[in-house]
Amino acid sequence: MLAVSGFVFWSPIEATTLTRWHLMVTFFTLHLAKRLNFFESKSIDMKTVMLFRVLNGVSIGFLNLSLGFNSIGFYQMTKLAIIPFTVMLKTAFLKKQFSQRIRISLFILLLGVGIASVTDLRLNVLGSVLSILAIITDVRRYY
Repeated sequence: MLAVSGFVFWSPIEATTLTRWHLMVTFFTLHLAKRLNFFESKSIDMKTVMLFRVLNGVSIGFLNLSLGFNSIGFYQMTKLAIIPFTVMLKTAFLKKQFSQRIRISLFILLLGVGIASVTDLRLNVLGSVLSILAIITDVRRYY
């Protein structure tokens, strides 16, 4: 997308600068919030942290690959589909109940995703598979 817009990158490092800035700002903001006692840190076993980190990286990778093979609209729909898929899994496996308002909101969201995906003519098999993998790995981070 950036190359089409006229941006030229001489190396992969330049192409990932925005991501690095995003992660640095997030780190320092959370560090400041912790020092100002906006939240309390808790210990988590290292295995859980490492699994979360790996799944987070894989999910972001699949989302970025999906963006490379699909339109921006389909990429956005993939990100939106993560929410109802998470709710569905929490309902099925963790027996969590959601209010009527949340279920109606999710129905409207899924209806919009469905209408948008039917009208998006730039779909392909590889991009769709990558999108599904992104959704699965992203939802898996929450268990």
